[in-house]
Amino acid sequence: LPAQHRRECYRQWLIEAHQEARQILPELARLLERNAEHRAALERDRKLAVLREMQVVGMTTTAVSKYQQLLKELRPEIVIVEEAAEVLEAHILTALHPRTQHVVLIGDHQQLRPSTAVYRLSKHFHLDVSLFERLIHNGAAHVTLLQQRRMHPKISRLIKPLYPLLRDHGSTSLYPDIKGVDARCHFLQHFQFEDDEGESHSKQNSF
Repeated sequence: LPAQHRRECYRQWLIEAHQEARQILPELARLLERNAEHRAALERDRKLAVLREMQVVGMTTTAVSKYQQLLKELRPEIVIVEEAAEVLEAHILTALHPRTQHVVLIGDHQQLRPSTAVYRLSKHFHLDVSLFERLIHNGAAHVTLLQQRRMHPKISRLIKPLYPLLRDHGSTSLYPDIKGVDARCHFLQHFQFEDDEGESHSKQNSF
């Protein structure tokens, strides 16, 4: 065949191949999606079988959102949230379901609040107020730690204005001195601003 005819044949075959592919691809996509859903269900059933053998299941708030369907099928009756004052209320609610009987929140509402990606939403809609803090401010029954065993009294006295009822356990006075350090508390005065970390919530000062 002349070169011109060969080019026309090639273009025609290419058009026919594209048309055939357009007809086949939707069905292949549907089969792929169905197989993916079937595989995800099998994987979820496998994980669920393992979790049901456990007495305690721990996960981050990110995992709670990621495995929400798995949690609904697991139906834990008791949910314990550590550092609850730093967790967004929505993240806690995703872990609850109609079979939940007890929710135990552990944290300190006088320390760090939950962080959100949009500062304006935190301030105008109070998204930085955790469920833990909101319940305490609304008079929910709670228990406050009144005795600490972590800090030496010379250190714990720094937070006594915030926690006036906090007592030191007797063992804290027996903590040995740190070798090579002449005092338990040191204060450094400077006038250097923190480094600009962009979108990061962490701060550092490299001066």
